[in-house]
Amino acid sequence: MPEEKIVQPLFQGDVLDVKSLPVSSPDSSVSRQDCPHGVVVVSQTCDAVRDSLIQVARIVKLQGSAYSESITGKRPRYIPITVNGESLFADLASIATVDRGEIPVSRISNGVQEEKDRTLFRFLIARRFGRFPFPDAVVHWCKPLREKIAPKARGNGAQGHILRQITCIRILDHNGWDSPSYDLALCFLVKPGILPTTTSGMTKIPSSFLQKVGGMSPDQIASAIIEKTLGDNASVLNLLWDSLIASWIDKCNSQYLVNPAKDGSMTIPVSGIGEILSEDEYTYDRYLASEQLDLDYLSRDTV
Repeated sequence: MPEEKIVQPLFQGDVLDVKSLPVSSPDSSVSRQDCPHGVVVVSQTCDAVRDSLIQVARIVKLQGSAYSESITGKRPRYIPITVNGESLFADLASIATVDRGEIPVSRISNGVQEEKDRTLFRFLIARRFGRFPFPDAVVHWCKPLREKIAPKARGNGAQGHILRQITCIRILDHNGWDSPSYDLALCFLVKPGILPTTTSGMTKIPSSFLQKVGGMSPDQIASAIIEKTLGDNASVLNLLWDSLIASWIDKCNSQYLVNPAKDGSMTIPVSGIGEILSEDEYTYDRYLASEQLDLDYLSRDTV
């Protein structure tokens, strides 16, 4: 007896036991991509409830750095879901349209049952397809962040430990993105409670101490933050955080001065500053005026 087909509505995040998805080629030929872990509905819930044709993404299993970065939402291609207690991922590079009426009803579960997971699922779908296309000159300016600094998050060093505490980077161009030059402001955000509160233990920092911090390497600064080797005073720790962010931005500014992007024979001016803030200190108006910077997923540097 044939299995009953789906007649009730589906919801975003529903997991379906679909074994393969079609992949079209430019010559109109169609191949099949295996889906051993099934697929997950990525259509918005109102559309999935109403429409007979829905969009689904292939479910994959990840390991290593791909897993650790995707589980925290740092890779826009992959969205974390849970299937039968196992952490898997929706692959947004493998999406297809399927007929809801052709899916057996007995093959449904849900991969995002908690409200916080459903919220993250919606956010990551929107981010994947709504990311801002940064100008080539800005991508080039970000090269040290992308190639030298961000990869440290995968290691065990002090800077890697600090980088893993950064939840998001927001970037604003004071000149406007349509301007022929770029005056960038990068804000590195961390969870509430990571940064020392500014209302306790504030003291004036002597100039000799400022000079000492100025002579430290980024690794030494990061170690001092983690181990509190220079003290646990809020003023000291905030100075160290600020100094570490400044060292990262300085790498971008100095590299760009040596090897700038050009429009014909004209150099495209790009410079930046940086700051560190707690998520609960980043205001909504700043969020609206800025863009999220996904270092691993910038367009390829064409300079």
